[in-house]
Amino acid sequence: MSDPAGREIEGYRIDAEIGRGGRAVVHRATQLARQRTVALKVLPADADARARIVRAGATAVGIDHPHVLPVYEVGESGGRAFIAMKLVDGPSLEELIRAPGGIEARRALAILGQVAEALDHLAGRGGAHGDVRAGGVLIGPGDHAYLSGAGMGAAGDDEGGAPPAPEQAPGDPPTAAADRYALAALATEVLTGAPVFTRSGRAAVRE
Repeated sequence: MSDPAGREIEGYRIDAEIGRGGRAVVHRATQLARQRTVALKVLPADADARARIVRAGATAVGIDHPHVLPVYEVGESGGRAFIAMKLVDGPSLEELIRAPGGIEARRALAILGQVAEALDHLAGRGGAHGDVRAGGVLIGPGDHAYLSGAGMGAAGDDEGGAPPAPEQAPGDPPTAAADRYALAALATEVLTGAPVFTRSGRAAVRE
């Protein structure tokens, strides 16, 4: 599903592939109208899934917080959904955890504090994230943390991974309380170097 360099998708020119996971591919791309470099995530999806992603995008684009990864546009093209986001030239928190020696505790706590600020902002808007995990926290210059996927929920990611809170019934929408549970699980993973659960989703909380 990777698009070749030079191809255009709804006003975005593909420059290079920079990552992939599940069925999604993330490209470094140029938004031609603004001559702005962005991260362009492209997901193959059926009509219902594309509609969910585009609806969620209306919420995601409106979120403005220094520790929430900015989403510029969400749309569809050629039977696929796309999400244009701020490009962060840095590792994910998961990469820092898995690096030799892990991550120093003081640094880890500073990053987690920024994630907590982002979640507080979402909760203050009456919303929730629903998929708080190490791979979704991107680290920019000066250890500035960005929480990706805010406002998108499961619609914006075909991987998932954050365990739901034990009291959260299958199919329930995410809540701020569930985000706090996921943040606690993330903090344990960051500080110990090992995930709390070895499986993702609801199966994890039955371990």
